[in-house]
Amino acid sequence: MFISFSSLLLIFFGMLPTFVAYVIDRSHNRSNTVCVGAANLCGVFPYLLELWLNQHSIAGAMLILTNMFSIAVMYFAAASGWFLFIAIPPAMISVLRVLDQNRVVALKERQKKMLEEWSRAVGEDVKNAKVAKEASASPAQDQPSSTPQATAESVPPPGTPPQAPQGVPGSAP
Repeated sequence: MFISFSSLLLIFFGMLPTFVAYVIDRSHNRSNTVCVGAANLCGVFPYLLELWLNQHSIAGAMLILTNMFSIAVMYFAAASGWFLFIAIPPAMISVLRVLDQNRVVALKERQKKMLEEWSRAVGEDVKNAKVAKEASASPAQDQPSSTPQATAESVPPPGTPPQAPQGVPGSAP
């Protein structure tokens, strides 16, 4: 710390917006702190390199910190991190919403083609399918012999909508 006190001084005052973001950010993964900190570090690093390569002393660090342009660059870099944190999620939500809407349109077109290819029998509701299944099942033992029984021949051919058999109570006309 005593060897590089000038670097520490520059990092401390240059990275103050990151410290503020850390104090404010209460999320689990601290994404606000990471975003602001990365942008802030990008603003501080060129001046840190200048300090290391030219005059690595407390006077050199104070010279950089008293230059308003260097402080403005450091803090505007942090402000760009705040801007990214605030602007990118709503923009991504808008893009994903448009992509989802396009996907819905494509799926509806695909569904329409499938209905044309496989007929409307594919699209029938569950109740009609249940009635057709009951009608095509094996003959019930408790029905009197005077009523006609459903056989395998009464099952409609593929591609036609299921029909309710005659005489079955509870079936739709």
